[in-house]
Amino acid sequence: MKRATIVGMGTACSLLLTTGSPACLGANARNFSNEALEPVRAAVRAKQFERAIGELEGQAQRGSADAQYLLGLAYLNGLDREPDPLSARRWLRMAAEHGHAGAEFVLSSVLFRGEKSEIAEAQQWLERAARAGNAQAQKAVQQNRLPLAPDRQAALTDPGLLRDLLMWAAESNNVDLLRLAPHSVTVDAQDAFGRTALSRAAAAGAMDTLSWLLAAHAKVDLPDRYGGTPLMRAAAGSNPEASRRLLANGADPKLADSGGNTPLMYAARANRPEQINILLAAGSPAAAVNAQGWSALDVAMRSDGGAAAASLRAVGARPALAAGLPAVSGEKGIDYARYARPNALYRGWTPLSLAISRDDVIKLTELLESGADGKAQSPSGDSALQIAVQSNALKCVPVLVKHGLDPGISGAAGQTPLAYAVAHGAGPTVQVLLTAGISPDVHARTEPPPLVTAAIGANTRMLEMLLNAKANVNLADAHGLTALMIAAQSGRADIAALLLARGADPTAKNQAGQTALWLAASAGRTAVVDALLTHSAPVDQPDQNSVTPLMAAAAAGHAAAVVKLLDHGADVGVRSRAGATSLILAAQQGRLDVVRTLVTHAAELNVQDSFGDTALIAASRGGYEEVCRILLEAGADARLRNTGRATADDVARLRGFDRVQRILQAT
Repeated sequence: MKRATIVGMGTACSLLLTTGSPACLGANARNFSNEALEPVRAAVRAKQFERAIGELEGQAQRGSADAQYLLGLAYLNGLDREPDPLSARRWLRMAAEHGHAGAEFVLSSVLFRGEKSEIAEAQQWLERAARAGNAQAQKAVQQNRLPLAPDRQAALTDPGLLRDLLMWAAESNNVDLLRLAPHSVTVDAQDAFGRTALSRAAAAGAMDTLSWLLAAHAKVDLPDRYGGTPLMRAAAGSNPEASRRLLANGADPKLADSGGNTPLMYAARANRPEQINILLAAGSPAAAVNAQGWSALDVAMRSDGGAAAASLRAVGARPALAAGLPAVSGEKGIDYARYARPNALYRGWTPLSLAISRDDVIKLTELLESGADGKAQSPSGDSALQIAVQSNALKCVPVLVKHGLDPGISGAAGQTPLAYAVAHGAGPTVQVLLTAGISPDVHARTEPPPLVTAAIGANTRMLEMLLNAKANVNLADAHGLTALMIAAQSGRADIAALLLARGADPTAKNQAGQTALWLAASAGRTAVVDALLTHSAPVDQPDQNSVTPLMAAAAAGHAAAVVKLLDHGADVGVRSRAGATSLILAAQQGRLDVVRTLVTHAAELNVQDSFGDTALIAASRGGYEEVCRILLEAGADARLRNTGRATADDVARLRGFDRVQRILQAT
């Protein structure tokens, strides 16, 4: 029997790789443009999911409903990162508001599984999807079932569903559901990738189900199809207790997967320093190398794992690049060529690259003066300058720069030398690069400017170093994010003040049309909001959907930021592209303190958005009793009807909010 499930990763990838199907997306869904989505498909085929996300975001921000829908699916399922339900909702809602039937259907499913107050909106989107011709929505409405809900009777007899239920229970930390699993499904059942329920629980850091499975004698080191063990997946996760529990139950920290990667390498790749310390204490070998000849430190260095690399270096770990090479004696005549012979670990490496890796500036100078090609790359694609930076070869860096090596060439990990050093917090290396004459703004097209990278890492010392070297404070990444915007999002008022003092532009916008003030207000970063307003940031500058900073703060419920914006003259009457005001946005999310504040600032009570909803109708739909009471006391008109001819009382009655009805009828 065909199962109905939340749109999964396979479906998301399939949609990205194909041209779309009206049967899946709805009768009125537009076929995806082959030309527009080809860069996305190319990235997915190459498993370059981060690049695929970037391509989708660019198209989504330019108004493509198809891209907004696919981006919502990617965030919902975690295409290149952990699932991000909030971002998923945002993009799905945007696509749904553009009439995308597939997005309407998926959004309804997400909302049905959210808060009770969201059921009304979920029903609205489900009905819209059904009217638009979405077959799954029509079936859900006809059968009076939740969208994407499983068929429970089929689940009792379908072995695949029972196995999936076991896996879902394990990663959802649902012990009660695990206990209900029938005996026909063994505790060591494996999914399509060979992963067990224990592996799923370990990856999720789900301690209750992990403990239950271990007590049920689940095999602690049972590998998946690629040799990955539960400990490896736990090591890459955010909960170190999962690793501790597995180790206490006999998990082997020295095992390697089919690529030679140990649990320590999994932790290094995910930049998990605490996991690294646990594994090292348990005997995981820091000197082990994988099939590529990389040690755990190499893996950390090539994965932007600055914290992981620091933990490994603290116990004396070295990159495999240095293994088996002679100590630097300072004497001429060392034969590096013999370490790069066919059977050697560093086969394919040039003597010049090997000399750089040892910071042997004498040999490097000798080779360059004798005509060695300084532009030759390592077998993995790293330039000579990149090797110098990764190997902390500070003596060699000025020599390479003097010989004209291009600092804008990215290495195997896609980073240029300066970006790599900034991302890893390597202050001395950055200073040597800048002193040697490298521009503080140099970066590859696929990576953020160094200053933005430093802001992402909240590294004040690195920011000052780059700014003192005359870095362009307003350079932005591929999504239009400047260092100031990064500081605004993360609430670093000290960094924002530093950047503003150095000339950062508070009016700059990212690709979504959002300013630093918009981002700070949306995140409730009141101190940053204050700093930006002090530097004359435009208080009502909207994004591409005509949402102002005040609207963003109101919708998110950040009352302190709302007050700060109002004190600086923010306009409570501005309307978004969908016709909503700050009051409507706050009311539909039940933001009680924000609604009180806006009402006292004379917000217009009876404005109707493009659906005809007033703030009162929006509040009644969510069942927000106190919000309704405040609006009515302020004079909101309960008789107004939306485009569906429903009053606030009608909406409350349909949603079963009896107490809201009584409040409305008492006026």
